[in-house]
Amino acid sequence: MKWKQVEIHESKSKLSREEIVKGLLNILPKEQVITDEQTLKENSCDRFRKYPSKGFGIYTLPYPAAVAKVKSTEEVSKVLKFLNDNKINCVPRTGSTATEGGLVATRSIGQLSTYYGAIEDMIVGVEAVFPDGTITRIKNVPRRAAGPDIRHVIVGNEGTLCYITEVTIKIFKYMPQNMVYLGWKIDDMHKGLDIIREIIVSGLRPSLCRVYSEEDAHQHFYAWHEGKCVLTFATEGLASIAKAASEEIIKIVEKHQGVERVDPKLIENWFANLCWGQDKIDAETADMKANHRLGYTTEVSGTWAVIKQIYDNCIARIKKDFAHMDDITMLGAHSSHSYQNGTNLYFVYDYNINCKPEDEINEYHIPLNAMIVEETLKAGGSMCHHHGIGKYRTEWTKEEHGSAYYILEKLKKTFDPNDIMNKGSIFRDN
Repeated sequence: MKWKQVEIHESKSKLSREEIVKGLLNILPKEQVITDEQTLKENSCDRFRKYPSKGFGIYTLPYPAAVAKVKSTEEVSKVLKFLNDNKINCVPRTGSTATEGGLVATRSIGQLSTYYGAIEDMIVGVEAVFPDGTITRIKNVPRRAAGPDIRHVIVGNEGTLCYITEVTIKIFKYMPQNMVYLGWKIDDMHKGLDIIREIIVSGLRPSLCRVYSEEDAHQHFYAWHEGKCVLTFATEGLASIAKAASEEIIKIVEKHQGVERVDPKLIENWFANLCWGQDKIDAETADMKANHRLGYTTEVSGTWAVIKQIYDNCIARIKKDFAHMDDITMLGAHSSHSYQNGTNLYFVYDYNINCKPEDEINEYHIPLNAMIVEETLKAGGSMCHHHGIGKYRTEWTKEEHGSAYYILEKLKKTFDPNDIMNKGSIFRDN
């Protein structure tokens, strides 16, 4: 089966690339309009194509005419108005890294969201610029009932409606000295999901709340997991609250059969090294160049009623239908963000690559991602929990939203009628 690839369209603009650069230079200083070939290459794609681009310097998508480094809201406004007036496509990027603006634009989430909340729970104010140059600010108040919550026109728009220039988010008192870490080896993934459900619906909110399938556990806890799934928790806050919450979690977990508690230090040390920095990105790049292998993820969500079905069906579908199953070196999943009515699944798949670098995305990543999306939607879940739709899940955007797609479509037609904002993301090209 062939899934839809990213489509390349002829520009709607009547301006040449040289005229676009000239127009930008009329707005921005010369040093803020970047046109060297290497920068344009690197900005022609994202990390979905990291194997051919970062690994082998192969860039197969059209280069932008320029990269505009805007430094103020007013500059964003002028640049967007120029682009909109001339129907020039724009891809907003927040420094090409995971910044607060990127978290808001993709409606993303942090490692400890079960306690602190997702980005939509943390954002209290925002400033954004729309394609016609209009600057809008949503003020910081604790709550209001003054019509629909218009923050959510901006949160999660992925650069398809506006460019985010400022966010105001909640801050919390952090007391790491009070954190209590907990971990168990358990028999199977279903049991882990059941335990997490019991903990969450009882009212407990551990900041770290995860279960890893045995395959996924191996890459995190290979020294001690002994072929089993792994449960991890951390509680925090005031010392008395963290202690009491951890004691209640222990009671819930240990009433189940087939669980074996592990040294909390193992969990603490693992979590301290979980987040990715540039060092891990560099190591990944070196490894994929030297060994022609790669790992990716697809994150979905579902209610407690369907999440085990999603897990089983996605794994079974890949094993049955993926054409390069012999190249898969790891296929697993973990749950890492839980709610009163359900949880997420973060499917993880590693594979050896036996094709030309430029073909990797079509031979491996796109089919694997598609199978997970399709099985999740069949079961009634959501095809993306916190990474956003991007350009590789747009084929299912209408199915994801159903009759509510009407609202989404109207937002696009209202705020970006010229379709210049991050074309091909969220909204499938016709």
